[in-house]
Parts: sequence; C-alpha cells; structure tokens
Amino acid sequence: MPPTNIIISGAGPSGLLLALLLARHPTSPQKDPITITLFDAASGLDPRPAVRRKLFGEKAFPGRTWDEQIVAANVYYDFTRWGYTDIQFFIHPEHWHMVARLAGPPKEYWRVSYGERSGLSHDELLERLPAKFAAMLPGNPQPGDYELAGFSPYRVHQRLAPSMRVGRIMLAADAAHLCNPFGGLGLTGGIVDVGGLYDCLAGIHDGLADESILDIYSDVRRRMWTDIVDPVSSDNIRRLFGQDPDRAAETDDFIKLINVAEKDERVRDELRAVSAILCLFFVP
Repeated sequence: MPPTNIIISGAGPSGLLLALLLARHPTSPQKDPITITLFDAASGLDPRPAVRRKLFGEKAFPGRTWDEQIVAANVYYDFTRWGYTDIQFFIHPEHWHMVARLAGPPKEYWRVSYGERSGLSHDELLERLPAKFAAMLPGNPQPGDYELAGFSPYRVHQRLAPSMRVGRIMLAADAAHLCNPFGGLGLTGGIVDVGGLYDCLAGIHDGLADESILDIYSDVRRRMWTDIVDPVSSDNIRRLFGQDPDRAAETDDFIKLINVAEKDERVRDELRAVSAILCLFFVP
C-alpha cells in the first residue's frame, strides 16, 4: 500500500528537509496526498535513542566513542582581520581546532570547535576556554576581545545502526549513524540519506517501485557510511592531532592533493566529482 501517512520523529534539519520534500511532492486526484506528522527533537522529547533500543535491543548503536573531548564555542570575533575565510582547520598536538563562519558581515559570528583534555567537567572546560583561545586564536584574544555566544562540550562517536529499515520504520541521518564533525560528513550524509529516502517513498507512492526498494535504501546508505563516511571522517579528525604540523604539507597525502588542486583546475574538478559518490538516486 503506498505511503500516505508519514511520521517523522526527532525532526532536526534532516527531518525537516524530508518533510519539505514530501510536502512538495506532486499528487493527483487518483492518488491520496501524503500526510506528514513531525515530532521535534528540540522539544526535549527526542525519541531516537528509544526507537533504536526498541528496534535493536542492547546493540542498538554499535561503534565507538573517541577518547578526545570536543568543545564547540560560538563567538563574535572578527577573524577576517587575519585573513580567515569560511572554514579552516589547524593541526596541532594540543591546540587542534576548526574555525567556521556562521554569519557575517557586518557582525562576524563564528564556530570554534577544538580538542580538550578528557575527564574535565563542564565548568572546568569553561574555565579553561580563555587560555585556550589566547593560545590558539589569531591576535591572542583576551576576555573582552570576543563575545562568547555558546559553549557546548560533547563527545564524538562513530556509530551505525544495524539496519536503516525495520518493517515500516525507516532511519536516516543522526538516527541511523554518527561521525565526528570534522569535514561535515555527518550533515552531508544525513542530507543524502534524506534525498534517497524521499526518492524511495515518492517512487512507492507513484507506483514506480515497491517496498523492497526500502531495503535497498538501507543497504546502500549503510555501505556509504561504512566505506566512505566512517574512514574519511576518522582520517579528518586524526589529521588534526596525530601528525607533526611542521611536516604535514610534506607527509600527508590529502594535504598534498589539496595543495595541488589549488593550482590545477583539472584536479579540482576530479575532487568535486569524488564528492558525488555519496549520492545515489533510487528511482528515475
């Protein structure tokens, strides 16, 4: 029976995108419209962990947790004075970090994600922030030179659900898999999940496919995480703290490739083409 009533639980950005795609899907007098119900994860009633436990028991989310402590801080600070662009990564054995623009100009709003010592409390990490900023950010800023708008310590994981389909329940994005944030593959993989799941649901609704395509969705998206997202994102985070920053341009194959791509348009095109392998359209 074609899906006409779809419930999206834990609807963060990926869930909202799926709802938007389904809501805009063309219908006809011969087919029932798709009805969408959203449960917002931001409400504090995030059902995703409970759903995974119900579906898969104690092995609901196999994988690993990184030993490294991550802190995400949102700050108002003018990094452009030092030539910063939208995103940059810094290799260092202690002060490894990423700086990404969230908004601006006129007022520059940035995300600074950095590594910290494990085993510290929230208050201890917050107390250490001024010294970390002074050590690793341009201009060696002191409190008062920037405005701290957000502070979120968290642990990062590499985890994948045993399946992304159980009967009529489908998993996508963070409900199905997690990875560390360096390189943006968690968000990217979630968006591609949603595109693929929409293809499948729309194809079933329109009579172009049967429900077995949902098993293909699960197999393909899990394989993409295993073969691409997990190893590439893991290399991304290790790259920041696991090598000599003074020799990285000579010894790190990926950084060498990026340096070549800066000067060679053909190599840049090849890198853009590689990014497309995360995508797969499930129905014509």
